[in-house]
Amino acid sequence: MNKIGRMVRALALVVGLTGCATIPAGYRGVKVYYYGDSDGNEVKELGIGRYAYSPATEAIYKFPVFQQNVAWQGPDGGVRFQTNEGLTVGVDVGMSYQIDDTKVTKLFLTYRRGIDEITDTFLRHIVADSCARVAATMSVEEVYGAKKEEFLEQVNDTVRKQVEPVGIKVERIHLIGAFRLPPAVVEAIDRKIAASQRAQQRENELRENEAEAANRVAQARGAAEAQRIEQEMEARGIAALSERLSAEFLVYQAIQRWDGKLPQSMMGPEGTLMAAFTRLANGSTTSAPSAPGGRPAAPPKPAASTKSASKLREQVTPASLRSPSADDYP
Repeated sequence: MNKIGRMVRALALVVGLTGCATIPAGYRGVKVYYYGDSDGNEVKELGIGRYAYSPATEAIYKFPVFQQNVAWQGPDGGVRFQTNEGLTVGVDVGMSYQIDDTKVTKLFLTYRRGIDEITDTFLRHIVADSCARVAATMSVEEVYGAKKEEFLEQVNDTVRKQVEPVGIKVERIHLIGAFRLPPAVVEAIDRKIAASQRAQQRENELRENEAEAANRVAQARGAAEAQRIEQEMEARGIAALSERLSAEFLVYQAIQRWDGKLPQSMMGPEGTLMAAFTRLANGSTTSAPSAPGGRPAAPPKPAASTKSASKLREQVTPASLRSPSADDYP
């Protein structure tokens, strides 16, 4: 019985001192020997499979060789750095990276840790240090404003130069959310934004006033042009009417003002106008007889009467100017 008990205890000791590790697809393993001539520097890279090892003297580390995503967030977990004004800024940072499957052993020998410790400790410190180095050359307004993209590009370049030689390929480092700025900076930003909005509002009002003024000017110009055209058309009408006025119409106007009485004396070339009036009053359309010597004879003295004047008006009034009477209608 004692012999069987000793064998069981020996078997349990052997089993307890032996371990088994599995390297799944997408991973690479590193087996480390703690004792021996190498003093822990002897390592062996492992592929996909199951491996037995002695936990007392050996260890196996697994490293994923597919893309990893990590985020450092929160007041304590995020990244903090200072700008060139000495202002402390905090921000949450994310990172996408992948381990080079040809440099797994070199990665382990560089940090002597597993992937979780490398990510949460070393990579986070490298990113934070890179942010601090780049931000030290910029103002706080440049970091969160005009040079934000430049800030991220420089941080990415700085981190890549440090970790890619040891087997970590950085895909992208990006910011998560907004910067955590000092209260004084936040107040200054708010005031600046408010001032910018007021200036934009005034500019919009100025543009609106300019548009209204331009509209009024255009309306005034249109009204002036319309008035000019109207005056020009009226002047053209008057000119056309003046051109249509004939000597007969002028005689008609004179007769309209005549009271039927001939003047006692008259002046004119040979009494021609008076002779014309006399012929019209007598109902004659023949030329006045000429006196010996080629001069027109003195017109006969007609009987002045209202009837003769009315008759004369009817004879010289054009049909287009005469008012319609009862005789004009059937």
